[in-house]
Amino acid sequence: MKDFRQQIDHIDQKIVKLLAERMKLVKQIAELKRQNQLPIQDEKREKELRDNLKIFAAQHGLDPEFINHLYSHVFIESRRIQSE
Repeated sequence: MKDFRQQIDHIDQKIVKLLAERMKLVKQIAELKRQNQLPIQDEKREKELRDNLKIFAAQHGLDPEFINHLYSHVFIESRRIQSE
């Protein structure tokens, strides 16, 4: 049990690190959007990404709606960061 929990902890740390990297890119995108006077939210891009991620999730044995729900929060945080 301890070994499994350590493996999960390690994976969770990787997930957090990757989310931090993603948010760094979001900040760079926000600057480009400001410079080009583009809106923060790109609904078309979000839908495209959601659709692709749901397919990818299903291919890897995950519930697509779980990924959709998870990314709803990721998008909210991304927009919050871009609004700063």
